[in-house]
Amino acid sequence: MFVLIRTHGKDQVNAVQELLKDLHEIFDCEGEPIDWYDVSEYAAAFLFDADAIGVTATVNEFRERYGPHFGDLSAVDHGKWVKTDTSSVGCFVFHKGTDDETGTLEDHLAPMTRAEWPDRYAKAHDFIHDNRNDSDRVSRSCASQLKAVITAAGQFRAPGDGLTHVIGRDGLSSTAFEESSLCKELVDFLKATPWVRR
Repeated sequence: MFVLIRTHGKDQVNAVQELLKDLHEIFDCEGEPIDWYDVSEYAAAFLFDADAIGVTATVNEFRERYGPHFGDLSAVDHGKWVKTDTSSVGCFVFHKGTDDETGTLEDHLAPMTRAEWPDRYAKAHDFIHDNRNDSDRVSRSCASQLKAVITAAGQFRAPGDGLTHVIGRDGLSSTAFEESSLCKELVDFLKATPWVRR
């Protein structure tokens, strides 16, 4: 079983640690998972945004914060896995690209959305930028602004829905994802999971 761990920011360590403890208890029951469940192991795939600190610093923070739970994570890196005593652990950091290790998932979603709905994206962009105030939450970061633009542009397909539903549920075409280098990289990362039992 893949457990994709989206931490809602890098500072939610305690909540994630509780989840990891629960998973460990489920899968460390003296053979019970193999006897009772179809799922006998899990792989924890951590997904982060690099933000302004970059990929290297994000990976270092991950190793430091989650090493106490998993053990030695020194070999884990962006797009890489390690086997621990309890599971396989991987780390994937969304960033702009090889030339720029800063950024977020939205840096990839925005061009995909702009290509899918060019007129609506442009008008949503203008609406957000022309009407926001410095005190608005949307003004906190570039990623926040991109999320708002993507969500506003997608309301014709998914009225009232948030970003996840705007890009999913047939919001963006499957072709948009199939042609995305980021999606291919993420799929390759997940396929490379070093499962203990095959």
